[in-house]
Amino acid sequence: MRLARVGIEGYRKLVNTECRITGKLTAIVGPNEAGKTSLLELIIAGQHDDEIEVLARPRGMNVNASDRAFELWYRLGEDDLAAIGHLDTTDSPNWYVVSKAYDGLRTHRTEPFLRRDQNARRAAEAVLRRFLETKTGKAMVRSTEEDQLGDQLDEVTRLMEGDLEIDAEQWELIDAVAVSLLQEPATPLARRSAELLDAWKRRGALEAPHATALRVCEKREPFFAFFDDAQRNLASTYSIKSNTEDPQPALRT
Repeated sequence: MRLARVGIEGYRKLVNTECRITGKLTAIVGPNEAGKTSLLELIIAGQHDDEIEVLARPRGMNVNASDRAFELWYRLGEDDLAAIGHLDTTDSPNWYVVSKAYDGLRTHRTEPFLRRDQNARRAAEAVLRRFLETKTGKAMVRSTEEDQLGDQLDEVTRLMEGDLEIDAEQWELIDAVAVSLLQEPATPLARRSAELLDAWKRRGALEAPHATALRVCEKREPFFAFFDDAQRNLASTYSIKSNTEDPQPALRT
């Protein structure tokens, strides 16, 4: 991935500013006090959770500690997409975005947001609803309060609607319903419902795709090093021995 866009709410003199970066080599050109160094400092600040010092906050703006200071937008490359290509999602992200607030809190996300593929859920829902319209299914729904199966079926059908994530307790409930559907005399449609509930669980109980993608992208996030004028000066030749023992700052990275 590479840094392709910087969106700044307020950092030193840079306010409501966006910087788009194209190409592999970028030169920042401008008059004195235009904010060139501030932009570089901002990019470095985006790599850690330190609070943004008061002097770096925009003058004349009333900002809260939890307000967003800036965002770094990284364009994902082919190797990044390959690293998350196994995820159970129908979406493909274009961006990895890091936001930083003035209190130092860093949050990250992908754009677009990765939603879980719901095909297994929809398949299980369709067959279970068909089963519940049968004579056997209606009898299960009308089961006594003692075995609670009717309430469990109602809850499972409710959980299947939409695309909200299912927690561990809810998966246990879905497991219990699947087991009940296999109790003899189990009809073919009941068995098929149980199979699809199990297939849905095996896919749905995995970590949410957006969470996995964020872990992968965070490890692949580029690292930036900042050199001041003295550190970036390079000589035409260096002594291997002296620079091995005490390397020049510009050679350390």
